[in-house]
Amino acid sequence: MNALIAATRAELTKILTLRIGWVIVSVILGLQVLISVQTMGLNSKAVADITPAGIIEIFIGEPQPAAKAILDLLSGASLQMGVFLPILVAVIVGQEFRNWQLGVSLLAVPRRGRFLASKVSALTVYLTGTALLIVGINIVFMYV
Repeated sequence: MNALIAATRAELTKILTLRIGWVIVSVILGLQVLISVQTMGLNSKAVADITPAGIIEIFIGEPQPAAKAILDLLSGASLQMGVFLPILVAVIVGQEFRNWQLGVSLLAVPRRGRFLASKVSALTVYLTGTALLIVGINIVFMYV
């Protein structure tokens, strides 16, 4: 188990040092901010027009309970940028082949199962962090 943690830490360090990974994450987060800024005016107007009964009309002609509508809007906005996460995975995994690091990695971790588990674990941690940043941006814009 200790070797798996060490291999995962090494894979995560390798992922975190890729410049292209940071560029793609920055583009994804920038797109999220851009979309959130553009919809902020419409959302704030809809929230200002909540009826005393707790009904909101985000889309014209579709009144719905405010709490449910706002949560749906928050989750939907988070899922929009989630479409780009597989592209991030493809670029990160592709860097292994482009820079000829796969052979070195296989020599460093001779057990193939441990190697695969460490790669999947490191990518999961990295993508979870990115997804949490996307959700954090949405939550900030929802409160604003």
